[in-house]
Amino acid sequence: MQSFTYYMPVEIFFGQGELEKLGSLTENLGKKALLVTGKKSMKKLGITDKVMKLLESSSVEAILYDNI
Repeated sequence: MQSFTYYMPVEIFFGQGELEKLGSLTENLGKKALLVTGKKSMKKLGITDKVMKLLESSSVEAILYDNI
């Protein structure tokens, strides 16, 4: 097997009002996103739709995969 290095920095934003910052946080990351969720909970709570709209308002093309 060929050796390799994989680097994936992680930033976690937690707390009231943090979701609304999603648009400005994604500005420098690119113009496409993959949102991966479970089948029911996030959609039932309205979070999936909210995230998709926030990404869209920031000109990010988002694809939803909700079969986890």
